[in-house]
Amino acid sequence: HNWKSVVIEGERGIVYINHNTQAKSMIRNGYKNSILYMHNHPSTGTFSADDVKTFLLNESIFIMTAVGHDGSVYVLQKTPKLNTERFLEDYGSLAKDYKQKGNVANNGTLAINDMLKKAHEYGLIMRKE
Repeated sequence: HNWKSVVIEGERGIVYINHNTQAKSMIRNGYKNSILYMHNHPSTGTFSADDVKTFLLNESIFIMTAVGHDGSVYVLQKTPKLNTERFLEDYGSLAKDYKQKGNVANNGTLAINDMLKKAHEYGLIMRKE
């Protein structure tokens, strides 16, 4: 294999993929399931809603990891049974439900945490190392 790596900088809660032309090109033009997307989470938390959307909406990304400063490692992987459309629909409904119940500021976080607990139902493998 011809391995390539790209370092993308960001700030708290944001990774600027689109500001790095090489990274943007690799993700947009990469072969299906050809990219391992690694990033850090200083907060040591699991994947954000934006992380999961980036993962699901880019066919080139096969595995995504989030590494916490405490050494925790979260791994999300696609399987052949992946149902992106159903995942995103169910996520949207759940986030809307949380918002209607008064969890306006963190409805997306609550919804994505619930969705990741049942990731296997959508053809995803989610684990904490």
